[in-house]
Amino acid sequence: MSNLWDTLTVLQHHYPIPHPLAVRFEVLEDGVDGLWSFDEEIGHVILIALSVPLEKRDEVLVHEYAHALCHYWLGPEENSVWGLTYASLYLTILGEH
Repeated sequence: MSNLWDTLTVLQHHYPIPHPLAVRFEVLEDGVDGLWSFDEEIGHVILIALSVPLEKRDEVLVHEYAHALCHYWLGPEENSVWGLTYASLYLTILGEH
């Protein structure tokens, strides 16, 4: 496990996105570890539940960052593209399963 902000730096360096990104910690609905959203005025927002243990926060960040990257995908097979994107990010940050 690395520092979450180090993980974000690596993601942004290897997989840059063209809009600003904010990461926040909030109380989220039970069973929800993270959320991603996009707004033209503020850019990408990733929310990570305060209830997520420290050792899982990198994985949640990677999951939501994959959604941010796939926001720019214009084409079919959205779920497949997200899955491949997530797998690539996961391998970069967390290594093999």
